[in-house]
Amino acid sequence: MPTHKQGKSLVYYIYDATATAYEPIGCSDGEELNEERDVEKGETKCGPYVSVGPYSASIEGSGKWVDELVDTGRQSHKKLSDNLRNETLVTWRRDTGFASPNEYEYGTGRITSVGLSSNTDSLVEYSYTLSIIGLPVSANPITP
Repeated sequence: MPTHKQGKSLVYYIYDATATAYEPIGCSDGEELNEERDVEKGETKCGPYVSVGPYSASIEGSGKWVDELVDTGRQSHKKLSDNLRNETLVTWRRDTGFASPNEYEYGTGRITSVGLSSNTDSLVEYSYTLSIIGLPVSANPITP
C-alpha cells in the first residue's frame, strides 16, 4: 500500500549563516515546487525532432507574518526581503518527511519576489519566490 504524506510534513528551510542553522521559512501555509524544461518540437527535411532545453525550477510559498524579534529561528518576511534586496545567494533545504535516503533535498538560489498583504480583518500574510540555481542535490552543501 502506498505511503502518503500530509502537506505539513514537507517543510522548506533557508540556511542562516549568522545562526549557523537551517531555519524554516516563516509560518508557512504551503509551498509549491515548480520544475521544468522547455521542449521544442519541429520537423526538418530529415524528419521530426525534439530539443530539450535547460532545467529551471522555483519554489513559491506563502504564510502568516511572524515578528522576528519575538519568534526567532525562522526566516521572517524581513529576512526574505533582505535576501531579495541584497541579491543574496541562499542555500535551501526541503524536508520531505520521508525516511532516509530521500529525507532531505538541498540547493541554492535567489529570492526573486517577496509580497506582504494586510487586510483589516485577517492576519498579515507574506509570499515569496525562490528561483533555484542548478539541480537539487541530496548531500548537504553546508559543512558544519
